[in-house]
Order: sequence, then C-alpha cells, then structure tokens
Amino acid sequence: MSTFRVNIDFEYELYDSSWSFEGATFRKMCQELEWLYLFMGEDGTSLSSDVNYSQMYLDFVSDISKKQIDKVLLSRNAIPWWGNSFNDEEKKWNSKLTSFEISSKLGLLPAGSRIINSSQELDQYFQEGMVLKPPFEFSGRGFKKSKDGKVDFPVILEPWENRTLDFGIRYDYQTKNLSIIENFNDRKGQFRGGRLRPDLLDDLDQNILQKIVEEYRLLGITDSLQLDCYQTQRGIRYLVEANHRKTMGDFIKYM
Repeated sequence: MSTFRVNIDFEYELYDSSWSFEGATFRKMCQELEWLYLFMGEDGTSLSSDVNYSQMYLDFVSDISKKQIDKVLLSRNAIPWWGNSFNDEEKKWNSKLTSFEISSKLGLLPAGSRIINSSQELDQYFQEGMVLKPPFEFSGRGFKKSKDGKVDFPVILEPWENRTLDFGIRYDYQTKNLSIIENFNDRKGQFRGGRLRPDLLDDLDQNILQKIVEEYRLLGITDSLQLDCYQTQRGIRYLVEANHRKTMGDFIKYM
C-alpha cells in the first residue's frame, strides 16, 4: 500500500532554505488541507499525518468519496502528493523565472516587465503601479507594490494590471485536452475559490497556447501542466506563471 503526505508547502520544500520536515508553520499549512487527499487520493492508499482524525470522520468522507483511505502516522518516507519535491527538475518547471523567460521569448510580457538582479536595477526601473514578484512563491504570497523593505534578488518586476478575469488552463500532454477554471482571487492575488469555465475555450488563442506547452515539453514535462492567466481590457495574458503540481482548480474539477 502506498502512503502519501499532503505537501501543500511544495514550493517552500523546493526553494526555501528554512523549510524542514518538522517545521510547525509548514506542517500547519499542510494539515489544514489534508482533507483534499481524503477526497482526491487513490483508493486503497494511506494518508501520512499526525492529525488525530476520528474513525467516524474517515468513514463519513469515505461514504462520500467512495474510496477507502487509511490514515497512518506521519512518515518521512511518505510520497509527496501535491507536488513531486523528490524531482530536482521541479525547481525549473515551477519557477516564475522560467515562465518569464518563455513569455519573453514568445512576446507575451506586459511592457516594462523585467528581471531585477540588484538594488541598483530596482531603483532604476521601479515605478508606481508596478509589482515585485519573488520567483518561487504561490497564490500571491510575497508580492510587493513597493521597493521599500527587504527584497531578495532576483525578483520579477511587472506592471500591476487591472484584471477583469483570472483563470487557470490545465493542459494534458497525453490527451491534448484543455480544461479551464475561473479563479476567484482577492486583491493580493490569493486564491479564494473558483468554478469551471468551459465556455472560455473559444476565446483562447490556440496558437499561443500550443507554443507555450511546447516550450515546457522541451523542458521535460510529459504529463500535465497548469497555466495561470488573466484578462484585462486589452486582452488575455497567457502565462503569468506555470504550475507543475496539483492545484485547487483540480479539486474543483474533481468535484
């Protein structure tokens, strides 16, 4: 029987030198979303956790999901489920620096976007109405609309655009199928919910999408990939970032 742990802290596990298996902050983050695995995990597997779930609760979820998932003690040897932190290639695939470089190559960046590598460059290029994005954060965490305070380099500098729609495109490399989830994000860009939006498929530029997924295929991705996108009055920005891991959109689609 395979045993999995819910590593919602996937990006931190990959990139943050302060991450540790025993870290209280990261453990709490994962514990709060372990219920996702109880619904979406593979039948007949185990969830690695130190949360004391009652058998009544596990039976209740099993009755809804029609799956039997056992709960075991937290294990270092459990397979990371949210994203494969055992694979070093994930650092490149999930980095905003990679999505920035691909967007630049394909001519998809908003005017004024650039990678900032020093405080001198930051002083030179930062203007009001722009945002700084760390390469490895997720769901809007770490975004700064000011150059004041501590800034770790390299950092991505972009204009803060007025979005009319945020959405994610899941591309399956095996079936060539696309699915779209509208993301309900707050003012900080953090995910608060979503819904399926198959009606948006006809609005997409398939030529641009194929170029993007081909760039990631050349980097070694062969299963599936999510592209985070948004729409403004001027049109669609197709590659804000890419996620080679599970997402909350996957749960919405699953349900």
